[in-house]
Formats: sequence, C-alpha cells, structure tokens
Amino acid sequence: MIEKGIHLLADELEPGAAVTPDELAQAHPLWGLDVQGLAPWVRRRQSFGGEHLDCWTSEAVEIAWPVLVSGPCGSSMDLAWRLAAQNALPPWSSILAVSQQCGRGQTRRHWDSPPGNLYAAWLWPRLPEQWTRLASLLAGYILCKALQVYVPDLRMKWPNDLLHGDAKVGGVLVEERKDLLLVGFGLNLSSAPGPQDMRAGAVAPAGHLSSLGHDFGILGLWLRLITPAYRELERIQAGEPCQFVRSMEELLAWRGSRVRIRETGEGERLGTLIGLSEDGGLRLAEDAGEQVLYSGTIIPL
Repeated sequence: MIEKGIHLLADELEPGAAVTPDELAQAHPLWGLDVQGLAPWVRRRQSFGGEHLDCWTSEAVEIAWPVLVSGPCGSSMDLAWRLAAQNALPPWSSILAVSQQCGRGQTRRHWDSPPGNLYAAWLWPRLPEQWTRLASLLAGYILCKALQVYVPDLRMKWPNDLLHGDAKVGGVLVEERKDLLLVGFGLNLSSAPGPQDMRAGAVAPAGHLSSLGHDFGILGLWLRLITPAYRELERIQAGEPCQFVRSMEELLAWRGSRVRIRETGEGERLGTLIGLSEDGGLRLAEDAGEQVLYSGTIIPL
C-alpha cells in the first residue's frame, strides 16, 4: 500500500500518467509553483497492491495520507478506483491529475479538463448509515467551507455545484463501490469552458478563480483543503444529520428566492426555494403547498 506523503507517478499505470517534477513544472505555471515549493523530490519505490512502482516523493511536507499526482490520464476517478481495487490506496488517499481526457461530472457529463485546474479523486470509507444519503452534500459542504478561507463568497448550488457570483467554478461527484466512496472534485483555477463548450440548457456560465493570487499552486491548494475538510467532516458526524442540514442551508444559493426547477422528463415547477429536508431533498414552496424534490436543475428567476 502506498505510503503517506506526496508522490508523483514515475511509472505509467496507464499511458501518459507518469510525470517527472520537470514535466509537471512545464505543464502549467500553477504546477510549477508546486514543484518549486515542495522540493526536494526523491525517486523512491512504492507498493501499489501487488505491484512496485517508482514515484517522485516530496521531502518538504508531511501529511497524514497519501496524495498521488498523475500526468495526463483518462480520469482521476478511474485511476483511483483501479488502485483501490488493488488495495493500493488507504482511505483518505487522493489522486490529482494534471489533465483528463474523460473527466466526468453529474450524470456522466463530460468535464472539460485542461492543465491548470484541479481534478481530484478523494477516497473515503463508507459513511455510517444515517449519513449515506447525504454523502454528496457532505462532500460539497466541507470542501466549500475549506475553500471559503480563500474565496469567502463561495456558495453551493444544490446539490453539488460551487458558485462564485453567478458563475459555476467547481463541482462534486460522489461514486460508491462496495465499502468505499470516491469523491471527485473539479475546480476551475485558471480557465473555464467558453459558452460554446457548455452543454445545452446550462443554467450558470462557467467561471474560474484565477484572481486568487496566492503563492501556491494546484497541489498546494489541495493540501490546504483536505485537512480542514476532513476535520469538518469529523465534527459534523459527531452531531446529527438535521444539524448538518441546517448548516448546509446557510451556503445554499438562492435560498428564499423564487426559482424554477427543471425536472428530467417531468416538466418544470415554480416556487420559492425554502431550504433542505432532513434527508437532503430540496424544499420548494409552490402555490399548492410545499414539495420536496430529489433531482432537477434550479433556475433563478
């Protein structure tokens, strides 16, 4: 099993996935900040399940879990699932990809993934039963709260998009297999798809956070997010789901506003967005009374 620490893949688990510190620095200036800030890098053997592969390991930072950086790959999620299936990744490990050819969002929509943005897959153990249905909201909430240190006005678009102003700058995807959850997190740090690249019917334009202006890169930001996010998750699970839902409502975009909900194959609903039900559904006040919805796209009026 891979050791805790920060590792760059030096061997190719799939075509293109291997990356050296020099190649990483050349991929994008934000990665260049990481290579410089986390030097020195030492080449070491790591155990990946039944395989032994080389990695470039940072000797500058200690961290409680493994963080693995891949070069261009199909998907950080797919790579994480592959390693998890080989028992190569302990819980709370994460994989970051420089770029993705097959990045995905909700309902397996394509996620545009050029170099310069954050594409992370974060492996969780299965949550206690009372939290399972709230997993997607939990992941979005703890990452949004951690990121608010740098972007104070960040908000959540139910169920799992991150908004800065009116623009979507990130999203969360949760997948479950056996006793594991995999949290995918995409964040536009330096670029965003143009209007011509957005899917038909997209509600929010895509934006990015290039104005952050800090002296750390993509990996540096991830290292600053996962520890406070993990601690926030521990704090939340020490309480009750209803308490978390009330906290989640504070980040909810358009709460108290008139909205239209576009339901897949079921037309549209019009009402006031009240908040969330205890199981994470969206509470909508219609003329005929309150409804709780579990899918659909929110369109502000």
